[in-house]
Amino acid sequence: MPRLFLIASFAVLLTAVTAHAAAVCGARGALKAGLTGQHSEVVAGRGKAGQGKLMVELYTSGSGTWTVLATTPEGQSCILAAGQNWAPIKQVFGDPS
Repeated sequence: MPRLFLIASFAVLLTAVTAHAAAVCGARGALKAGLTGQHSEVVAGRGKAGQGKLMVELYTSGSGTWTVLATTPEGQSCILAAGQNWAPIKQVFGDPS
């Protein structure tokens, strides 16, 4: 059952991505090498989804590019979103209002 949930979650994410642009998927190592080598992006944060079965990472660069990468336990990754004009903000703890 958890594996089915993971597959369904990943399919929903990919469907959302492909609605806007063609998804770029492949081995995590190859995609990570492209992000770090060609775009000078480094991991700014990561978290787990799908009961820990999907790792989601945010890569950012000093020039403002950013990429969201999702990876399965088998090492298959897909770029979920990417863009420009990333600006880090000061982290606020508690209620920001």
